[in-house]
Amino acid sequence: MTIPVVNQPFRLVGCGSVATFGIERRSIWRLAALSTLALMGPVVLRAQIGLASGPSSILLIAAVPPKASISGVGSAREATRRGNLREQTVVLRLSANTGYRLLVVGTAPVGSSAGPASRLWVRGECGRFEEVTPGGAVTVLRGRQAVADWEPGVTFRSEDFEPVESPHGISVRYEVRIDPTI
Repeated sequence: MTIPVVNQPFRLVGCGSVATFGIERRSIWRLAALSTLALMGPVVLRAQIGLASGPSSILLIAAVPPKASISGVGSAREATRRGNLREQTVVLRLSANTGYRLLVVGTAPVGSSAGPASRLWVRGECGRFEEVTPGGAVTVLRGRQAVADWEPGVTFRSEDFEPVESPHGISVRYEVRIDPTI
């Protein structure tokens, strides 16, 4: 057997035959390196794939503290009346930059000796009317996304035992609470 020289073929002699191969010296070194790696066992090789030049995009995220507010409350508008049961709607002006809940809280005086002059219900977020008690809160609206200057209507039903005429007719306050985000 002869040692190959760069770009020179070498002869392989054996079993009565002569074969000539045109293998370069660099190819033999590559083959020797690959066979050495194969005999070493599994090896983790890492490479960067897909590196190309061209336009790239950048994502910019601005963090704003969550806030919500009620900027206006309209007067109660009577929708229907049947005997001493009446239904009214109040329009609010609401804005929020995150998830929120709109609550109606009863503010009627507690512990009146004469008894309540009326009972009050509000349409909750589930669509049913729920009674508003002094100090009690009812969630009427829940939003999962930001809203800007939205005007939802809040519907009330009241049962008057005595005829009471007041400009607003409803003794409640409105609260907007921010839902925590995870």
